[in-house]
Amino acid sequence: MDNLEIRHALPQDAVAAGLAQYRAMGHLLGENTWQQDQDQIRQGLIDAWGELITEGSRENRIAVATLGGRIVAVSAVRYLRQLGHDLNAVRPLELTGIWVDPLALEELGIKNLGKASSSFVPLWQRSAVSEAKTKDANGVTRISQRLLDYVLPGLGAAQTWVYETDGQMRDFLRANGFTLDGMERTCPQTSITQQRLVR
Repeated sequence: MDNLEIRHALPQDAVAAGLAQYRAMGHLLGENTWQQDQDQIRQGLIDAWGELITEGSRENRIAVATLGGRIVAVSAVRYLRQLGHDLNAVRPLELTGIWVDPLALEELGIKNLGKASSSFVPLWQRSAVSEAKTKDANGVTRISQRLLDYVLPGLGAAQTWVYETDGQMRDFLRANGFTLDGMERTCPQTSITQQRLVR
């Protein structure tokens, strides 16, 4: 994956971004988890990415990961205007997710898309040895790390929501300094519980 490129998302990337999130959610949660019409969900995600990309807020950072020019993953950090006025907003920035498109990777011949075992290493215990392990990590983890470093550089304060069944993403975020704060919500598209992590 030496030709992996991370770049700022453009308005014409909205369709690929929405599809990447849709496929990633289907891979993670199973195709039968949708509580609404799948075409409606898919179009809703495409529209949401289009709005996020074109919103133009200076605080928002929206990125795509490409391999050979094809978008294989997306991520975004958005500014929370309701900070201090809503229990769901406890940090100024929210990582909306890191979505790696399993179909795109499969079509490019990249394997190892199965659920990974726990890989949590506390931030304060990282060393050159554990950093070397990251370089050997599966493709999804490597893409996720590059995207996170692009949209949320350093150890800036942020929050995010993760499906309670997604232990791999939870471990990945914990290894990057996020901690569970005990807040939960129900995803309206899937009716699955999400847990909030903050940093």
